[in-house]
Amino acid sequence: MGVCKKCDEQSKYEWCKSCQLENLKIYITNETSKNERIDNLIYEMRLEIDELDDLIFEWISYNQLDNIKKLGEENFDKVYSAIWKDGPLNYNINKNKYTRNQNKKVALKYYNVDNIINEFFNEQGKKYSIKYIGEVLRIYGISQCPYTKDYIIVFQDIYCEKCGRKYTNMIDEWCESCKIDYFKNHLTSSGNEKIDNLIYEIQSRVNYNSSIVFEWIPFDQLNDIQKMNNDDFDIVYSAIWKDGPLYFHNREWTRKSNKMVNLKYLYNSQDSIKLLNKVKKDYLISPYRILPIYGISRNPNTGDYFIILPNVYCKRCGEPYEYMRNEVYEWCKQCQIHSLKQNFINWTSGNEKIDNLIQNLQLEINERADFIVEWIPYNQFNDIKEDDFNKEYLAIWKDGPLIYNKVKGKYLRSQQNESVILKFCNSQNPINEPLNEVKADIDKYYGQTFGISQTPCSKSYIIVLKKNEYNEICVKCNEKFIGGYSRLYSAIWKNGPLLHYKKKWTRVSNKKVSLKYLHDSQHAINELLDEVKIHSTCLDSLLYGISQDPNTKKYIMVFRHEINCEKCGVQYLKCNEMNDEWCKECQIKDLKKDFINWTSGNKKIDYLIQEMQLKIDRPDDIIFEWIPYNQFNNIKEIDKEDSATIYSAIWKNDKLLYYKRKSNLRVTLKCSQNIAMEVKRYSIKRRRHEIVDNVIFIYGITQNPDTKDYIMVLASEYCKKCGLKYTITDEKWCKLCQINYFKKNFISWTSGNAKIDSLIQEMQSKINKPDDVIFEWIPHNQFRNIIEIDRGGFSKIYSAIWKDGPIRYNLEEYERLNNVTVALKYLHRSQNISDEFLNEIKGYSNKFYPGDYILSIIGLSQDPDTKDYIMVLDYAAGGNFHCVVNNNYNKLDWSYNIMILSNIIKGLKKIHQNNMVHRDFHTGNILLIPRFLSPYTDYMLSISDMGLCGEVATGRQPFANRAHDGILALDICNGIRPKINEQGAPECYVDLMKRCWDVNPDNRPKATEVEELIDLFHKSCRTDSEIEKEELHYDIQKQFKKADEYKDSNFIILEEKRNSSTHPQAVYTSRLLNPFTEDLPKYDYNTDCLDCEIAYTEQ
Repeated sequence: MGVCKKCDEQSKYEWCKSCQLENLKIYITNETSKNERIDNLIYEMRLEIDELDDLIFEWISYNQLDNIKKLGEENFDKVYSAIWKDGPLNYNINKNKYTRNQNKKVALKYYNVDNIINEFFNEQGKKYSIKYIGEVLRIYGISQCPYTKDYIIVFQDIYCEKCGRKYTNMIDEWCESCKIDYFKNHLTSSGNEKIDNLIYEIQSRVNYNSSIVFEWIPFDQLNDIQKMNNDDFDIVYSAIWKDGPLYFHNREWTRKSNKMVNLKYLYNSQDSIKLLNKVKKDYLISPYRILPIYGISRNPNTGDYFIILPNVYCKRCGEPYEYMRNEVYEWCKQCQIHSLKQNFINWTSGNEKIDNLIQNLQLEINERADFIVEWIPYNQFNDIKEDDFNKEYLAIWKDGPLIYNKVKGKYLRSQQNESVILKFCNSQNPINEPLNEVKADIDKYYGQTFGISQTPCSKSYIIVLKKNEYNEICVKCNEKFIGGYSRLYSAIWKNGPLLHYKKKWTRVSNKKVSLKYLHDSQHAINELLDEVKIHSTCLDSLLYGISQDPNTKKYIMVFRHEINCEKCGVQYLKCNEMNDEWCKECQIKDLKKDFINWTSGNKKIDYLIQEMQLKIDRPDDIIFEWIPYNQFNNIKEIDKEDSATIYSAIWKNDKLLYYKRKSNLRVTLKCSQNIAMEVKRYSIKRRRHEIVDNVIFIYGITQNPDTKDYIMVLASEYCKKCGLKYTITDEKWCKLCQINYFKKNFISWTSGNAKIDSLIQEMQSKINKPDDVIFEWIPHNQFRNIIEIDRGGFSKIYSAIWKDGPIRYNLEEYERLNNVTVALKYLHRSQNISDEFLNEIKGYSNKFYPGDYILSIIGLSQDPDTKDYIMVLDYAAGGNFHCVVNNNYNKLDWSYNIMILSNIIKGLKKIHQNNMVHRDFHTGNILLIPRFLSPYTDYMLSISDMGLCGEVATGRQPFANRAHDGILALDICNGIRPKINEQGAPECYVDLMKRCWDVNPDNRPKATEVEELIDLFHKSCRTDSEIEKEELHYDIQKQFKKADEYKDSNFIILEEKRNSSTHPQAVYTSRLLNPFTEDLPKYDYNTDCLDCEIAYTEQ
């Protein structure tokens, strides 16, 4: 944080809103629109700036706009592109003032005065913003055409230069339409419809982040084809792809010509179905896929299909490179180790143990840049000079180290006369001392050991270390150190990294980072870029960016500071979501050092406090202290127990919180006759975001100077409003006060229906914890951006933005979370409320983060037009289970399916425990809520609509091939069941399905047995070590693995069946079945009368 130079207010980069609004009068001309409404609009928009990167909204003179070109029309509005000569105002953090970005390309949209006002003040949400908010357009200002008098909105350029359409992605200026046109006009067809469809499907996924475009590659594009290896299934060749792969760069499609690639194809791959299965299974489906694929080709002579891959196979041994980055240098670990082994006979130190050590170190290489540790004859060193400061020697190694040569494919000595450091070992004992020192140096100097040598006279062993310009004096500690390929520093990044927070990009200023200086990086640009790519492609990358030292011109990689404690070198403790750089060992040492600075005057009390302090494990643990009695104000008696009086007080300095003091904390003082025993009843272990019932935290001990009584200082466990104990102490939450608060508020709202009001009041009065949902009546005008997302037989589902948002508890008070996305369930013909409807409401979860797998209900509303009631529910961004299965069938394996079923059972069990029956249970009423966003999103399952098995097994709804009518109802009663592909499902699962479908209800398993079996299946599928498995578990695991393998090998066929057409009279939305069931004969299931009725109905 900085300080505004004018008003002394704390601010970021000396940017202060009030001062900047005043300064803007200097930068912005006095010219106005000459229209009071427009001028007022501009003034209001300008007042919305809150951050230095917010745009300054202006009146823009029309003569400032050059090169105006019509792009087209959008919703009857004319859209143009233009160049704004002066350009917008941007805050310059180096100059601490606003400057203009001249000749800015912008977009123009024409309106009349009424329309332009409505465009900004639309109840459905603003279309434009001066802030970074998702896909909302950033707007610069308003202008006016002097000829037509139309007003013009000037906003960011979002239109493709080539086609004039809106960019698909505004930030990256990516146009999906142009991509499709380019692929259509420039890429070759295979001549096989199924292969072309696969290529089209994969190309449709290409976006601005894609590094590879999957395509059909004509065989005549491949030169210099050479066989590399073959195994039982595949043959691998190397080749040169003349045109090379396609990639998107600087808004243009271009190719990297003469690219070395690998060709991989299957025996007898003339069968295109087999090829497609191979491509989808190995390269496109797996979420853990690392190896990319360029495309497919075909040998016109043999008819075999090829998979074209990057050059990932070694030319010499034909085996794949261990790491993809080794492909760039054609460095094969297996071949290099083989070469080093062959060279063992060509050198010796004369000592077997030294030889073994060097050989083992050579065989540990993993990367091209790893040093080859060698035995180096002493006569290889020239210009040996003693360095008194470090008791080491500097020297020139005549031949120099082994460095890998890509062209030759082996290690060569290309850096002769290399500067090195000779570190002499004190002992001439060849057994232990040199071995230990070499091992220590490898760890200490990050693999900068070139080798070992020995003086011919004294027979002392020498560790040969790399020397470079970083072997000078450290700027921080003035110590001389030995560096190598890179050196790490810590630093403070003033501006800080970009973070997407609250729908806009912002910077975290004064962020501590690590700087990795790369040796010789000003010349070795390719090596630098390779290392950057390696870090940037990792999902958990710590890399922020690249910088450059202005003096040495060395490039620097900037990482998140996640290294070791600066004091002791031990890695910082990482505590779940906490990012505190906290070292337990150092904190305990500091606390021990501080023991001499305080005393209670009683050795036993001092020892007790010291013991409690040394129990800390995390930065949020409480530091137990001796607290002088004069630190407390407003001491009041509030309660009496059998052996103690309880007081409330204000602690002036407050507790230590890693480890800075706050002030004026309300605490509880409790006298104790046996303080050593009582202290241990309380806790110093506080965990963020954990609610633990009946746990009271203790801050320390004090003593009344008058009575000499020792007193425990506890977290305040008494409500400041009613004086009773908090229901949950850590959250300062009092159930009685909160219920009374809502009861007093009953008179301030009404739904207009006594039953609804009574239900809401009842549910508000049933809250038990601070994370319980406060069920409300929500006026319909509180919702905006209402969009239909689904519909069923009895309701329609919409998403909407709730403007005020739900009430949530936040330490002693409730507050609203504004602009929350919710789901609205409009209930057909619900004007006349029923008891069944009210009971359904009670079946939903009342938790914000439900662990019972039942969707949370937030409140009720009513459509003002139809008078239908609306349930306001938690928004399940993951969609329903049917859609997830349908859209991701190729990615879902049986372990995932069983986990979902296990969670479904838990949700149903909770419903039954509430003495309810679901009555409308299907996959459309099982919703998925993302826990977090990532490339492979984890979902929390929730059951909705209090009003499947087959779909999990097949990926297809049951009875999709026939009408859902009375005939089907009769068939089901007569024992007809959905068809199962028994090869595609585990045997144990199929057996359970058939038992659940048994015509005789007495033969069906009980719910408890189903729960036990699914739990058994789930445990059998799990791969973690927490489950102690028996032979039965392994047998079940094999069944599930076999089913997954069948799906992988027959994927194309299964996909075609799954996507086959559905009968037009197959209905999968909720509806009453009375018309199909009311005429069914009331006979026993095993009589012949039902068969007669079915035969009669079919006639």
